[in-house]
Amino acid sequence: MRRLVAAVVAVILVAPARGELLDAIVARVDDEAITWSQLHQERALRWLAGEGSGEEGLGALRGALVRERLMVREAEKLRLPVPDEAQAAEVAALTAAAESARPGQLAALGLDSADVAAWVRRRILARQLSELRREMTFVAEADLRAWHTRHGAVFGDAPIDQVRDELRDYLAQRKNREELAHWIDRQVAEGRVDLIDLPRETPP
Repeated sequence: MRRLVAAVVAVILVAPARGELLDAIVARVDDEAITWSQLHQERALRWLAGEGSGEEGLGALRGALVRERLMVREAEKLRLPVPDEAQAAEVAALTAAAESARPGQLAALGLDSADVAAWVRRRILARQLSELRREMTFVAEADLRAWHTRHGAVFGDAPIDQVRDELRDYLAQRKNREELAHWIDRQVAEGRVDLIDLPRETPP
């Protein structure tokens, strides 16, 4: 299936006049495609949002996008809310950052206001799901004490009663990251994700 999709993409998306790759599907999550140009847009948007240097590897960025898409699908199943005010504020901040970097930057990236709003919405949903999972992550008292005994120096060797809340939050976040990684692996194993070889050509 993967080779068939790649072949179809190659036939459809290569401009016959110049033989240049215009775009390519590089991954699918359920029925949603992620394209080569979207990876470049994502890198630029993350840089404008103050994340990363704008030079991140596209392979790693594809993995991050796949993870986000899976999380968004899960958040939508759970009907997690996207507060209008929060979304509007993030859209305004991102738009202002883009105009400050270069007038017409978003249009140059092939993005309009609806694309930016959709991008922000996905980011908020992924964060909402991550926070919900963290809040539901249970850390046993025995695990707190065992970790404190082995690594108490991280908290300046303070007694556990003084750092229990901070330590519980730290371990909950770490456990949540591990559980999320295992969950993502299961989604991939179940066939929800299809990764297609990244093209060597850069879209114009």
